[in-house]
Amino acid sequence: MLRASAGTSTHTRHVGTRPCGPQCRSRAVATKRWWMTALEGLKVVEMAGYVAGPYAGALLADLGADVVKVEVPPRGDPYRGWASGNDSSMFCSLNRNKQSVMLDLKSPRGARVARALVVGADVLIENSRPGAMERLGLGYDQVKGENPALVYCSITGFGLSGPDHQRPGYDTVGQATSGLLTCSPILTSPSRWGSPCLIIWRGCSRPTASWPRARRERGRARGSEWTRRCCNRRRRSWRRTWPVT
Repeated sequence: MLRASAGTSTHTRHVGTRPCGPQCRSRAVATKRWWMTALEGLKVVEMAGYVAGPYAGALLADLGADVVKVEVPPRGDPYRGWASGNDSSMFCSLNRNKQSVMLDLKSPRGARVARALVVGADVLIENSRPGAMERLGLGYDQVKGENPALVYCSITGFGLSGPDHQRPGYDTVGQATSGLLTCSPILTSPSRWGSPCLIIWRGCSRPTASWPRARRERGRARGSEWTRRCCNRRRRSWRRTWPVT
């Protein structure tokens, strides 16, 4: 369990499926497979909410990485409040096997703790709008001097550059912008895909950037956006849905 320095306003909580009861713990050990330790020793800091970033962190945790999720006060990850209590099923599914620390990143103390986490990490996952991490002093160019081997994974709606890179984006926005919504089998009314497909695809792709760091190669900054992934998916569906007769 991560502990913040004394006197700070931060507090910690464990997230997801660990620690569990004795019966669950013995069962987990008995059924452990080799891939559950593939990334053992890899330190990951996740500064992300909703689906794409947390899903990427969960996949790394499944492979044995030590993932610390940074949440912001007062409520933490938005999915915590999707049910009564503080840990909804959606939240637990996306944040299994992680540790969590709540930090006010705009306070001097919270910023210092966050920077210490990033400087000591092998991988950082974030899904804020371009420029937000820089304003917090945690942009790639601001931390690579202290941690040149860091794999810095940024997940955005419209990329890190270009005319739309500052636009906020979410899964349905990416589906609509790329035209993927036209692939819906429901033609009588506007509809979206039933699951947040784009951000799950993005989440699946981020762990691949961690393998070079696990092999102790040089660090890198990696960016990905939902809209590009959506356009790729739309291209494969174009023949089946266009033109509509």
